[in-house]
Amino acid sequence: MYNPYSQSGASLVLRERVRGSTSNGTAEVSAVFAEAARAEEDAQGITVTAALARIFPETEAGTDAEGFSMVDAASTVFTDRMSVIHLQDQIDKRCTAQEARPFGVDPIREGIYADGLAELIRQVTVLCPERGLLLNDLREEMQETNSTYDLLFESACQYATRKGIERDVKRTMQKQLQELTVEVRTLENRVHELHAKYEGIDKRFNEQRAGEEKVHQEEVTFLKKGNLQLTTEIKRLTM
Repeated sequence: MYNPYSQSGASLVLRERVRGSTSNGTAEVSAVFAEAARAEEDAQGITVTAALARIFPETEAGTDAEGFSMVDAASTVFTDRMSVIHLQDQIDKRCTAQEARPFGVDPIREGIYADGLAELIRQVTVLCPERGLLLNDLREEMQETNSTYDLLFESACQYATRKGIERDVKRTMQKQLQELTVEVRTLENRVHELHAKYEGIDKRFNEQRAGEEKVHQEEVTFLKKGNLQLTTEIKRLTM
């Protein structure tokens, strides 16, 4: 059974090549067509083509043999139950071919399913343009919400990383502080030991000096006394 999605290339959204404005068409002609399209929308509601053009912007595709510019636009082909079955089959095949993980966060599977959702929106738009536009608005809102969550997640990761670094730095600084505190206490104990040693040496030195001064003073007194006796004896002998 023919599966149109197997021939669609990179995107699952079915597209078709249609004529745009003429290659030599003036702005007046384009304005007339645009005004006619707006009038039709006002009278009958938005058309399928206009709704698809809003959801899936057209891209230029050169010109045809008659000089008309060609654009790639979302296909307006009618969809049925088999279209959904073919789409599901192609989604499964692409997930298998690209080795997408069946569970958890996987950007590959997310991209494939986002493309599949876009094709579902195209199918719904073909059946009911208003419903397709509403689904597209809901998809865009969901994408904005996911982007916000991604931003919050990145901010949370950065905050957690920053806090982890701060915690590691704090732990390192606390360890250095403990080591420096131990070193300071060791040096203080060494200072106290040296101070006590100095006081002991100074005390012994003062005691030794006091003893030497006492002995010296006794010797001086003894010598003075002996000198006085000799002087007295000499005077007595010379008289």
